[in-house]
Amino acid sequence: LVLSLDEMESIQEDLFKRHSNYHIVVEEIGMKLDFICAPYATNLTHVITDFKRNNTYPNVLVMGLVLWHMLHFTNYSDYGVSLRFIRESLIPFLPVGSDSTRGFHLFWLGMPTLINKMLNTEEKKGKYDK
Repeated sequence: LVLSLDEMESIQEDLFKRHSNYHIVVEEIGMKLDFICAPYATNLTHVITDFKRNNTYPNVLVMGLVLWHMLHFTNYSDYGVSLRFIRESLIPFLPVGSDSTRGFHLFWLGMPTLINKMLNTEEKKGKYDK
């Protein structure tokens, strides 16, 4: 949405590398975008801890990890525990009372739709073939 068609074509290959980080700066609008591949709950907790340690915070943070968990784990109570750890690591960033200057905008991506034909291993296909 923020790049021209020519710019999109020049970065398209980078955008579709599996399990990799991505960084771009769009000078014209002063936007910096970082995609951090952090597929497990512990990875997300580490990303947030790094923000605190480095004293660098995003304006907007979008997270989610349901699909990765669905494809690699079957212990759903463990998933709940993992989410609580993420929540606890975020508490210092959440606005308190009327203080909207503290923290950043946080969006959590919910349950995605699993497309069975996109599953690339027999194990995944066997678990989720419905």
